[in-house]
Amino acid sequence: MATATDDQSFITNQAIFTKYQTSADITNRAMEAVIAACVEGAKAIDLCKLGDKIIEEEAKKVYNKGNIKKGIAFPTCVSPDGIICHVSPLDDEPDSEITLKNGSIVRIELGSHVDGYITHSAHTLKVGATKENPASGREGDVIEAAHNSCEAILRNLKNGKRSYEITDLIQKLTKEYECIPIEGMISHAIHQDNMEGEKTIMLNPTDEQRRQVPEATLEEGDAYVIDVLVTTSDGKLKPHSGRTTIYKKNVDANYQLKMKSSRNLYGEICTKFGNMGFSLRSLSDANKAKLGIAECQAHRLVNGYPMLETKENEIVAHFMFTALMMPSGPTRITKDYYDASLIKADHQIQDEEINTLLKSPVKKSNKKKNKKKKAAAPAQ
Repeated sequence: MATATDDQSFITNQAIFTKYQTSADITNRAMEAVIAACVEGAKAIDLCKLGDKIIEEEAKKVYNKGNIKKGIAFPTCVSPDGIICHVSPLDDEPDSEITLKNGSIVRIELGSHVDGYITHSAHTLKVGATKENPASGREGDVIEAAHNSCEAILRNLKNGKRSYEITDLIQKLTKEYECIPIEGMISHAIHQDNMEGEKTIMLNPTDEQRRQVPEATLEEGDAYVIDVLVTTSDGKLKPHSGRTTIYKKNVDANYQLKMKSSRNLYGEICTKFGNMGFSLRSLSDANKAKLGIAECQAHRLVNGYPMLETKENEIVAHFMFTALMMPSGPTRITKDYYDASLIKADHQIQDEEINTLLKSPVKKSNKKKNKKKKAAAPAQ
């Protein structure tokens, strides 16, 4: 059963479930808008600003009584082609000129929260794809592999399931497409004000992670952000040359900063963002923030999310969703925007066990129980 106390569990506390669902609605609206705006000629910075703006505007419409914090949990990132993640540029910097092209493979990531209850989502698309001209070949393979990995994981969010069972399943699934999950990426259980809970699911752990990270047992009452990145390459990424602009406070660190500008910056981070991810663009003075953030990071008061890139001519697909493990089964609360008509993979899953899993319902049907209740009614 869930480890959270009764008043902390979304299963027994309707108010918490509603906050998760409200955050999911905000995240979904922002994702829908950014997807629609991913057209040829659009700049990544404008798309990031659009997603963040919608999250902030939608958050202002809810929970206005009391001192409930809400807004961005993770800044909008729009990462095209070889730059795999965390593209959220600053104004007047070279990365602000990153522009989508027809045929670009684009990964969108963003998240919101209501009272610290987080939802996080990611989606991959091909700019200009149509039913007549879908993402095909290796593009189709890797996108379908990543999406089917999400579907398989969702169906495995069951009470008692062990995390490394999911690891083995996804490595087997992606191999059907001659693809592989990105090495070292981690999906976390989430809690109030904590997007990196102790329980983790790794799809392609390094040898060191296998040794150091204990296997988790999934339980009813858990909440997860499932993060899936699949590639046509060897599974390894490397740092991109662009400036890191996304950070998150490290709750375990403590240090007395020397520079006044750094102290002021850290104070603003704690007050404005708490334990959530933020972009330097969202600070009161982004130029001063560039200086202060260096000392904060040097002493581990914040953790950065650097831009990463893959090998030339290789492709990465990224999908992410938030799910709650309810008594009735796993409930995905962020929407799935995958459109199979825009994807044409060269490879197909041949493994019967995996195909059966993907065709199975996410939740068990209650029809038999309902029939029994209806049949018993006349005798009451």
